[in-house]
Amino acid sequence: MNEHCMSSISRSACRAPNGKYGRRAASIPRSSHMIHENREFGDPPRHRIHQRTVHEARKDYACDNCEKKFGHKQHLLVHQITIHGGRKDYTCDICEKKFGQKGHLLTHSKIVHKNHKDFACDRCEKKFGYKHHLLSHQRTVHEGRKDYPCDKCDKKFGQKNSLLSHQKTVHEGRRDFRSRVCQN
Repeated sequence: MNEHCMSSISRSACRAPNGKYGRRAASIPRSSHMIHENREFGDPPRHRIHQRTVHEARKDYACDNCEKKFGHKQHLLVHQITIHGGRKDYTCDICEKKFGQKGHLLTHSKIVHKNHKDFACDRCEKKFGYKHHLLSHQRTVHEGRKDYPCDKCDKKFGQKNSLLSHQKTVHEGRRDFRSRVCQN
């Protein structure tokens, strides 16, 4: 376990980076209930999974078909069915885009069709529908970071999809995919 997580099985709580321990609900026995970071864990196995995936950032479940790794076995299984199995059972009524998970359809509808953007940049006026888009924007635009170097030339990119697009078009000479920029 990492340094801020004391063995939580006996304490029924995890010490967060700020040094505070989660608290136990007074009416429920210590052995069967715990509250940590405003989340309730009904049993120690769920709390151990939380420790492993959140605090230790472990991703123990790797996809056999690609490089993706997951912290939860269920997330790996859903990935394999929807991404590699091509199963997309949820269709947007407005644009007919298909999704493998209902939650992804609902998020798409809220952000794309209702223009609901909850994540605002504190350095400029831009707003984003997804938190990871905000974080990527801050890294690349405001910090000037280019964390994705091409292994075939000296170019560096701020986003992984830009690197992959570069490699496909420049180094592989491919034109058989739709560009996210020009939609061709």
